Amino acid sequence: MTIGRVIVAGAGIGGLTTAIALRRVGIDVVVVEKVGKAEDLAKGAGVHLWANALRALQHVDLAERVAAIGTEVTAHRYLDWRGRRLGGLDLATLGGEIGAPSVGVSRPDLHRLLLESVGAEALRLGVEVIGFEQNTRRVLVRLADGSSVEGDVLVGADGISSIVRRQLHGPAQPHYSGITAWRGITDYTDPEIPPGEMRIYWGPGARILHYNVSGGRLYWLALVKSPPRVPDPAEGRKAAVLEVYRGWPAHIQRMLAATAPEAILRTDIVDRDPLPHWGFDRATLLGDAAHPMTPDMAQGAGQAIEDAVCLSRVLVSATDPVAALREYERRRIGRANEFVKTSRIVSRMSLLEAAPLRAVRDNVVLRTVYAMQSAGRARADLIPQL
Repeated sequence: MTIGRVIVAGAGIGGLTTAIALRRVGIDVVVVEKVGKAEDLAKGAGVHLWANALRALQHVDLAERVAAIGTEVTAHRYLDWRGRRLGGLDLATLGGEIGAPSVGVSRPDLHRLLLESVGAEALRLGVEVIGFEQNTRRVLVRLADGSSVEGDVLVGADGISSIVRRQLHGPAQPHYSGITAWRGITDYTDPEIPPGEMRIYWGPGARILHYNVSGGRLYWLALVKSPPRVPDPAEGRKAAVLEVYRGWPAHIQRMLAATAPEAILRTDIVDRDPLPHWGFDRATLLGDAAHPMTPDMAQGAGQAIEDAVCLSRVLVSATDPVAALREYERRRIGRANEFVKTSRIVSRMSLLEAAPLRAVRDNVVLRTVYAMQSAGRARADLIPQL
């Protein structure tokens, strides 16, 4: 049999890319999303898409369009909180070897592009998945409004709080990393911030990075050691983040000061332990529903995009949907889970506050890791596994 219809739960980056990839190869798709309006989906700050994500997007004719709405990230510079260099990575050369650039993109702009590419006819907004049933021939997805939708395959792309994952694997709370994140986008420019260059600063119990995204705007992400669910101070998020980075390089303080308070978002950083398998029978998982990770490797969106393209390549020639889903998982689970584990290790290193431990981290561990990146590890990471 051929695949007649795929139901995708969730209209995030992974879910929408899945729909685009499947429709491109002639498979019918319906995307079910609990958010009621398309404009409410297109929210957030910035996202870094490494070359592997752009390489994967080449398979669905979206790489050039995504690159056009973003800003190429040509280099990474790694420094300590006093501005001392720890390492670097030439992404322009690496991208030339791989055949795709790395780009910084405004998440709302990326989401709008994906929504436009999917098409309204494939979207069912304002309806939440509450469960599903499956048999040897079909899968039936139950929705909160009392309706249901049937298909041959269910893809749970409904994020870290995935309903599909919960039914497949049971309830479990996300793992809090010990880090809270502030992030924002500003029109600020500074001679100390070369366009196209990402800089990552490591300090005591904190990190901050910045790079350019759509329209040349500057995106920054501040990662700070914190207990979970700490409320914002009375003076607001901007005052809080400025206080954390007092004494860091002056251009960082100017960048934060130039960001409008309403443009600053805050979230606690969570992930989940890697799963040994993602799905059963006619249901599987994708993106943050399958392998939520901390932002430390900047591969959350990239791995979701790889998932989406891989799934479409497997399903287009499938005669047995169950076997096809297991093949998709076989191809993807090892690589995605490795990024989950590596991201968690890097995240833990940013919790260090004591000067002796930070000295070992900065002068031994980070310098070694960054040297390995430049020596070829980064290139291996940036070859998509499809």
